[in-house]
Amino acid sequence: MSTKILDHVVHLTPPGSIVETIEGWQKLGFKVIPGGKHADGLTENALVILSDSTYLELISFTHPPEYYPLGSPERTARDAHSWASKAPGWIDFAFLGFGTANPAHSFEPDVDLADVINERAAREGSGAVYERTVPGGRTRPDGQELRWRITAPNAVHHGRGLLPFFCGDVTERRIRVPFDDVAASHPNTSKSVAHIRLVVQSSAFLAVSKQLTSVIGAQPSTSSSTEVSWELKTPTTEGATESENGTKRGIPSPKILLTAAQKHVEEVAVTEQGPGVHEIAFWVERGHEGEEKTPYGRVLLLALN
Repeated sequence: MSTKILDHVVHLTPPGSIVETIEGWQKLGFKVIPGGKHADGLTENALVILSDSTYLELISFTHPPEYYPLGSPERTARDAHSWASKAPGWIDFAFLGFGTANPAHSFEPDVDLADVINERAAREGSGAVYERTVPGGRTRPDGQELRWRITAPNAVHHGRGLLPFFCGDVTERRIRVPFDDVAASHPNTSKSVAHIRLVVQSSAFLAVSKQLTSVIGAQPSTSSSTEVSWELKTPTTEGATESENGTKRGIPSPKILLTAAQKHVEEVAVTEQGPGVHEIAFWVERGHEGEEKTPYGRVLLLALN
């Protein structure tokens, strides 16, 4: 029962901006695939699929809160959405939950992933707390209905975006993530996520490090007084097993980097947006490396050796 398989990273833009978002990411050299509206009708997305079948979810709310009448069920749902208070940018990240894309021997329908993590956290005394798994889904533009199960950290204890949520497929993952070599071939040569950098206040660094260790289920691969890293795995394109070294085609495994805010830009980001995802780095072919300027969120392109 692995709990360290990277599934996707979530990038939020202002309400109703999904078309402009697609165009913006295309200008950055990424191939973007329209996703569709989620089951609640509140959000819509597009996908950037990478060569290890992880992906970026480019998401926006379909309407601002004031679009819905006060007191209506839609307004209540919009205001209560887990990302309703998030500023545009990198807002969350997901690991692969228990479901059809997990190895058959490790998927037991009556096992709730929250229990697995909470029991592990209790043994380790880390304080990580996850809520019971709930259903989710969306409809693709071609009418294909997708279903999954979400296991998320307790919002009161952790908020959203600092610890991963988990997405476990009920329908086949290949329907949710339509991977092929064409979809994963990007003009800027991006291959996979190199790292996800989380930034927290120095005072919270040790506690969050312990919580992430409990969630990931493995000790850090590197550790210092201001930064800790964990090596992750990735789904394979077949969706039936994990790649043992987290990579395909010689690409290094993705990493989670937890950094205690030291630089001014990091301190400002934590103050203005709260702790969580600060930057995403991608592996690219040599000659395409650099830093991309985007309206929301930091993007690094790192050269493969």
